Amino acid sequence: ALTSAFPVLHDYRVIIACLLVIFIMVLNLRGVTESASALAYPVYLFVVALVLLIVIGIWKVATGQVSPDVHPAIGTAVPGISLFLLLRAFSSGCSALTGVEA
Repeated sequence: ALTSAFPVLHDYRVIIACLLVIFIMVLNLRGVTESASALAYPVYLFVVALVLLIVIGIWKVATGQVSPDVHPAIGTAVPGISLFLLLRAFSSGCSALTGVEA
């Protein structure tokens, strides 16, 4: 996700991943209490962002600020959609949910 947001870092994705794994390893080796307190902040940020997203969505629906959907005519071809693309999107969505349902 980091290299998607910053394409300049695409060539360094393996190095970035290794450094992040080493960082988490060092945090875990320092002890349970220190690693738990350090790793709790990203979880809190994720939960706050998720709640904020839901609240803003409900607010926009309640105030009528949602843009109307434009639907193509039924039976028109959708270029670029294939079984592989649909399965890829499904698998990406499933892996993105890992840890959220727990």
